[in-house]
Amino acid sequence: MGINVVAGYGSYHDPVFFKLQKGRTRKDQSSFNLSDVQLPLKYLHGVLLNKEELRDIKDLTQFISAEHVGFYEELFSSQEQMGKDMVDLTEEDDPDDDLLDY
Repeated sequence: MGINVVAGYGSYHDPVFFKLQKGRTRKDQSSFNLSDVQLPLKYLHGVLLNKEELRDIKDLTQFISAEHVGFYEELFSSQEQMGKDMVDLTEEDDPDDDLLDY
């Protein structure tokens, strides 16, 4: 018994089979290798984190090794840029909202 992994919902082409339970066969790395599976991106432009989440991550960066700090610095800069690019729709009139325009 095992698990078949596919690239996405409705996509049943080239499933990757692996099993995690004990068996009589020898374990080999290829049965656990999921790096070849191409998964679709869930969010094309990333997800904007709220201020509290960013503050928590910044507080925890002191415990991260120096080789991984670059990833988090890039994360912070991309979050800042995404925050600037986001448009607050509550402040603007919706041009398609004709309900109250008599």
